[in-house]
Amino acid sequence: MRLASTVSYVAHLVAPDGSLVALPYSNTNKLLSPSWQGIKTGINVKAGPCVSLVNGSYVIVILNSQSPDQRWKEAEQLSLYASRHY
Repeated sequence: MRLASTVSYVAHLVAPDGSLVALPYSNTNKLLSPSWQGIKTGINVKAGPCVSLVNGSYVIVILNSQSPDQRWKEAEQLSLYASRHY
């Protein structure tokens, strides 16, 4: 979970020739927050851009969003709705 909530990270790997290689990682999750206990994103041929989010009170699942950026907007809207009404 710690890596899932990290905005950026650089892993240092040893290449076959023995040299050290820096591998940068940037998290594309636009809803990084300590309140989320689980997050899964992806793009699938049949399901399109997807995201599932879990916190202590509810689960949000979005399938076949219009675009990867749109899935974050939809997830944020659903999260705000759920926090206000449940």
